[in-house]
Amino acid sequence: MGLGSMKYVEVVSVGDLGLMSIMKVDKLTFAIERQNVKDFVMEGGWGAVNVAVGLTRLETPAGLIGCIGRDLIGQGFLSLMKEEGVDVSRIKIVDKGTTGNRIVVVDLKGRSLELIYKGTNEKWDESIVDEEYISNSRALYLVGNVFTDGRRSLAFKLLREAKKLGKTVFFNIGSTFLSTGSSALSNLRSLIDYWLMTEDQAIELLGTLSQSALRFFLKKMEGKAIFIKLNTEGTYVFAKNISQKLPLQKVSIKDTIGLDEAYDTGFIYGILNGYDLEGAAKIANLVASYKLEKGGAWSLPRYEEISQKL
Repeated sequence: MGLGSMKYVEVVSVGDLGLMSIMKVDKLTFAIERQNVKDFVMEGGWGAVNVAVGLTRLETPAGLIGCIGRDLIGQGFLSLMKEEGVDVSRIKIVDKGTTGNRIVVVDLKGRSLELIYKGTNEKWDESIVDEEYISNSRALYLVGNVFTDGRRSLAFKLLREAKKLGKTVFFNIGSTFLSTGSSALSNLRSLIDYWLMTEDQAIELLGTLSQSALRFFLKKMEGKAIFIKLNTEGTYVFAKNISQKLPLQKVSIKDTIGLDEAYDTGFIYGILNGYDLEGAAKIANLVASYKLEKGGAWSLPRYEEISQKL
């Protein structure tokens, strides 16, 4: 498996791989058959990919595990990853398959339409569970969407391998886990250190954001902390000895595409660099603010751009 010799990475990022096309229009409507696109950007904008890019820019080497096709989209994806310095040596190439693709159409009012084609993302096999690659890393970042299809059993193997090797595990619940993969929840007990979720996902999961509900969940799942992203309002971090909301500084918002992963990037960076939970959440807010002002899923800062604020 893989595209070359293995490199050292601090974080192994696991989830859907592929390109994302962002098309901006004046008004999102289905009443007309044709619309002119005002702006077009192509990025590798899927959750695990965004975090790998964001961490690498913060001088925290990251690599990806997953599958792409031997096609033009796959070639474009690999080219973008190599430009960013993300390790692709453990990505599997599927000869007869089409790389995943994600299309987002957004208008001036922020309304959006998203189309997702998983493609080769569901083509995992046993080679995905690469013990040596995980062993040489410090942490695993995994997006919950991999529990919603045929990848579930291998995703569990990855998690168990990471925990056996003493790695820190960050779990982003993802957009579809609670609706189609939540039956896997009970089996995640003791496998996740940090639970990362949006406010809406937390309420759907727990029914409330009360401290008692958060405390019960964290104790039941044997985790270290819950990190909740409050859209453009900041973050909320909860653990045994902390329950704190950290407001986001007021910034001019260009768009919220990729905001979820911008928060995750900053939080993971903070934890791996020895910050406490509050400090890690502040870095998450810093990265998110940068992303909001610039727009686009890959509007993520490089270390030298924010180092003075860390």
